[in-house]
Amino acid sequence: MILPEIRLDNGQRLTLRPEQPEDAPFLFRLYASTREDELTLTGWDDTTRARFLQGQFQAQRTGYRSQFPNGEFDIVLLDSTDTGRIVLNQMADKVRLVDLVLAPPARNRGLGTALTKAILAEAARLNQPVRLHVLRHSPAVRLYRRLGFSKIGEHGFHDEMEWRPIAMKP
Repeated sequence: MILPEIRLDNGQRLTLRPEQPEDAPFLFRLYASTREDELTLTGWDDTTRARFLQGQFQAQRTGYRSQFPNGEFDIVLLDSTDTGRIVLNQMADKVRLVDLVLAPPARNRGLGTALTKAILAEAARLNQPVRLHVLRHSPAVRLYRRLGFSKIGEHGFHDEMEWRPIAMKP
């Protein structure tokens, strides 16, 4: 799925570029930023946390690459600064939004909304639904509901959600 450059109201632009091996340290920091709250509850020392995070990060990377061998693994750029990552998997009958993570300073600024709207616009052009899994109590659930996603299933601690173009709605 090719997403166009996104121009934000403030004049900044969001673009994507394919992940490269040298992005691993940035991707690790990004991943670690999503686990801070839960790790605070563990009482682990910094070494134990770092080992745990590295193992989980590698497991996620390996899992995504094996589950979605045709997936698009991209770095999100705000102007020319690495700001996040997105993983999309275009299938014959749907688009799967596998992962969308923004760095902490980029969160709650409308960037996730802009990226998701661009995905939905392209899916609408293709007349395909968009599916995703989201942690049940994540703040992202509100975003996805606001953009028209509906819950269609549950998998462990995650809800499966789907958005359908108007042409596909019953």
